[in-house]
Amino acid sequence: MRAVGFRVNGGVEVLETLDLPDPVPTAGQVTVRVAFAGVNFAEIQHRRGEFGTPDGPGGVDVPGLEVAGTVAALGAGVSALEVGEPIAAYLPAFGSYSEMVAADTRFVRSLRTGAGEADLAEAAGLPCVFPTAFGVLKDAGRLRKGEDVLIHSAAGGVGSAAAQLARELGAARGRAD
Repeated sequence: MRAVGFRVNGGVEVLETLDLPDPVPTAGQVTVRVAFAGVNFAEIQHRRGEFGTPDGPGGVDVPGLEVAGTVAALGAGVSALEVGEPIAAYLPAFGSYSEMVAADTRFVRSLRTGAGEADLAEAAGLPCVFPTAFGVLKDAGRLRKGEDVLIHSAAGGVGSAAAQLARELGAARGRAD
């Protein structure tokens, strides 16, 4: 399969097209045929070396924390998903800048809903930023219905997700600066 990755840390010039083996899902994983990969600042930090030097197989790292696509294969013990099912997933070990990726089912969500299937392109940007924003508002911030909230830098992924979630969580007045 093709992927985009890097062997050394640096700027965009270190990115290269790679030919890697197709991933095989282990127990509790699915293989995802990637349709869309989310793009986050963490991928830039990863490439720059802020998370360490490349330590993937063969000394190559493939960026990408978020992915949307379809299930291509099931690992042992996976029964809640099926081959061909549209999904979105968070990849804590990166890897979505590829044609296929193995994903732990704890971080995979079906995009089939009562109203139909969610859009893969839109879903690719959700798995990392929305849980982060929710955690900041509800867990760390303890936002309660009727409270005001100030969200700095609501133009980025987490900030814009936080602005949307604050309204959904019942913030009385939201302000994005």
